[in-house]
Formats: sequence, structure tokens, C-alpha cells
Amino acid sequence: VERYSKEGEVILDPMAGSGTMMLACTMGRNVLLVELEEEFCKMMRDNWAEVRMRPQLGSEMGLCDIQQGDARKLEGLCDSIITSPPYEEAHSSKNLGGIFRDRQDLQAYSWLKSDNQNNIDNLKSDSYLEAMLQVYQQCYKVLKPQGLMILVTKNFIRNKQIIRLDTDTIKLCEQAGFTFVERHYRKLPSQSFWRVIYHQKHPEVEQILNEDVLVFVK
Repeated sequence: VERYSKEGEVILDPMAGSGTMMLACTMGRNVLLVELEEEFCKMMRDNWAEVRMRPQLGSEMGLCDIQQGDARKLEGLCDSIITSPPYEEAHSSKNLGGIFRDRQDLQAYSWLKSDNQNNIDNLKSDSYLEAMLQVYQQCYKVLKPQGLMILVTKNFIRNKQIIRLDTDTIKLCEQAGFTFVERHYRKLPSQSFWRVIYHQKHPEVEQILNEDVLVFVK
């Protein structure tokens, strides 16, 4: 947020989860949060009630707009987009994120399973990539010229092989019209419970130790 946005600008998180991006409001940014699941929207509204009461240090509190909606159908313009796409965990070989919603932008894992078949988390590989292409095309549509899209992704394991969500995401975003700018690596502070169990069972499989911050420009 500090590196790629300015005070007073609008940040869109089209797959907001529990709404961690609303913390950017405490830094003077205005945030638009879009989430398909009502249970997460309620969680965000509760979280915002607490965040908006935080004392401000040097920045006026920005506005936060929480909307229940589909990331494949966005409206309005924004200055930048910062979000974290869903991805598959090792225990789910056919369903990307099907057992629990493991999102990189959360402080802790959310152990909630969505039964909504329209949720991107619940789509199989080909359908997932098609859906994410729609999301990135929508992001391109609502982003202002020269606006930035920052994605936090993490590769995953399937059939004991690393699936490169980072390279797939770059290809999808370029197909949607974006230009890839740069990449940062963030070392994971810890491994998820399922990652630890999986590595104990399959120590020969390479571990995933970082997540990728991918930067694109319209």
C-alpha cells in the first residue's frame, strides 16, 4: 500500500475475504471491498466498525465501501487494485481452495468452507483459470489509465509437483491487457497446518517458502 498507492486514492480489493485491505484506510486511502460470500461481508462490516475507531497518526481516515458482489462483474473506477487470488492446497487435487479458504492477505487462516458453486474457490482448474481471466479483464476495465494492479500469489503442490500459479497469473494478466512490471518475493513467516502435515508425509517434495507479489500496470 505504501509503495504503490498515495493518500486519497481508491484501492479496490475484488476478492476481499475478511477485509484486511481496509487497514489501508488508516493510511488515508479509500478502499472498495468486493466479496461474493455474505458471511465474509458481515465479517468485514464488523471489522470495519472496529478499524474506523482506531486513532489516526498523521493521516485522515479514508472511506471504506463494502459490497457483496462478483469479482467477475465490477463497476466504477479505481486508482489501484491490491488483492490475493485463491489457490489450491495439497489436500485438494481437483478443487482450487475447495476445503478451506487459505488466503495470503489474512493474518490467520479462515477455516470456513464455501458451498457456493459460483465462488471461484470452488472451481476446477480449467474453469478457475477462465474465471480468473474474467476477473483480471474486469480489473483492467475499472482501473484508471496507468493504474497499478498488485497481486499476492502463492504456488501450490498438486500430485507432488509445484504448480506455478505465479507464471499462470502473469500470462492471464497479460492476456487481459496488463503489462507486467516487477515481482517481489515475501518469505513466509510460517507454514500452514496442512503444509506441515503434507511435508511430514512427503519429505521428498520441495517446500514452498515464499509468496509472490506481482505488479502490473494498465
